[in-house]
Amino acid sequence: MRLPHTISKNVVAAYRCSPETSLLPQEQGRTLRAEDASWDDGVIPDLKILALRIIVSTWKDNPVLEDLPTCADRDVLLETLPTDLPFELTIPRIEDEFYWERAAKDR
Repeated sequence: MRLPHTISKNVVAAYRCSPETSLLPQEQGRTLRAEDASWDDGVIPDLKILALRIIVSTWKDNPVLEDLPTCADRDVLLETLPTDLPFELTIPRIEDEFYWERAAKDR
């Protein structure tokens, strides 16, 4: 099972630098800012991620899960698969608890 890798907005707000801290000379020269949520907006995703996005978008017509080559690919698919898919498709194919937890929270 893969652990969720997102954090809530409350955690981001709690650890955000104060305005006084961001004015310090050491902070002015930093090139990588972990608190900047848009730092990777310009990064082009890997071809594997683009292919998995296409599989997710067409999953209703072609439910592929066990045919994926690695567990990591299956985990990425289950993390991005929409939770509003019909039960007739998802129940026989998906056993992952994380997907069902997401689906229960969304519904």
